[in-house]
Amino acid sequence: MMMVMTMTMMHDKTAYHDKTGARRCSICDVVLRFQLVDWRVEFSRWWVNEFKTVKFPSQGTVFDYYIDTETKKFEPWSKKVPTFELDPDVPLQATVKKY
Repeated sequence: MMMVMTMTMMHDKTAYHDKTGARRCSICDVVLRFQLVDWRVEFSRWWVNEFKTVKFPSQGTVFDYYIDTETKKFEPWSKKVPTFELDPDVPLQATVKKY
């Protein structure tokens, strides 16, 4: 969190200085800036660049795929997980499966 605040303050032109000259910013600024970045996409880019020997699918992110244990290939989660539509007339508790 401190790193995010530091990065935010470095780029924040609206930050103010206190009596000691230290820059200050509100936690709301930090949260807002943190939410503006799609960290899943950023992580996926880093992962793909870091592990160049692994042939990732060109579409989507690393979170969109799983490794099929039989074929040893990346497959989209949509192949394994059925689509789900929430029926607004049914209470949420009734739609959740108990394991």
